[in-house]
Order: sequence, then structure tokens, then C-alpha cells
Amino acid sequence: MNSPQTQQEKTMKKVIMPMLALIILLLMVAWLAGSFNSKIPPDFEQPSAKLVNSTSYTVKSSTERVFESIAASITAKQATIISSRLLARINKINVRSGDNVKKGDVLITLENNDLSSSVIQASEQINAMAARYTEAKKNLQRAQELFTKKIASQFDLDKSKADY
Repeated sequence: MNSPQTQQEKTMKKVIMPMLALIILLLMVAWLAGSFNSKIPPDFEQPSAKLVNSTSYTVKSSTERVFESIAASITAKQATIISSRLLARINKINVRSGDNVKKGDVLITLENNDLSSSVIQASEQINAMAARYTEAKKNLQRAQELFTKKIASQFDLDKSKADY
């Protein structure tokens, strides 16, 4: 079925296609390397013409500051984290970055609305505990009187002592 001529053509295609691809690749590499461009050999070029104008200029060096804006970020060498034992909003900041501070200086003033309400709540709890103490003391005295008159049981007296 396959004639020797078709097999020979297939063999030629198998050989010619890679060779053609290799040649194209080598030509592309040579073109990228600049083989097809004319090059000037390195050499010191002599001045071709002398200046005709005899005007001379005095040149002096000077230092000028050049300011350029660039995108950058600055980080400090040292960082101090300030924290409070209380959770409250900041009312006033008394120092700025770079200020010298001493031990005991007020750095930040916190809002005292929450703190004053906490103080009021704590004082009310103290008053409530004092009232419970007074009530327990009176109940113990009553239970002792009733126990001596044999009206209250030992259980009632023990309970009053435990509450006191």
C-alpha cells in the first residue's frame, strides 16, 4: 500500500522540518545578538575640526541642593507602646512623638465618665453590703433572743450565725 516513494517523502519531511526549524532558530538568535547590524570598532576618535570662535568661558564648580520627591516610608529605630490598665476613651494627648518625658509625667488623659460611673456603682455596692451586714447582725440578735426563750430552734440560730 505504501509505496517506497511516499515513505521516502515522509522520511524527508521528518529530517527537513527539524533542520528548517533549527536554521530559523539560529537566524533569530543571530539577529537578536546584532550580527546583521554594522558596528563601529572601539577607537579613540581625533577631533576633526578646531573651534573657530575664540570666545572663552570660565567654568567653576558649585554645590546646589537638589530636591526630588520620591515615594518612601519611614520607620523609627525605637518604638514605645503605651497602654492603660483601664479601658476608656482618650480625652487628651499631652505629648508628641520625640518629646522627652520623665517618670510620673501625664502622657494621656482618659475620659472619666465611665470611671466615675464605676466609682458610683462601687460605692452603692458598699452601701448595699453594709445594709446586708446590719440586717444579718439584727437577725442574729433576734435568733439568739428567741433561742434563749426556747422559741427558735438550734437550726435557726446556726443559720443566722452563718448569714452573719
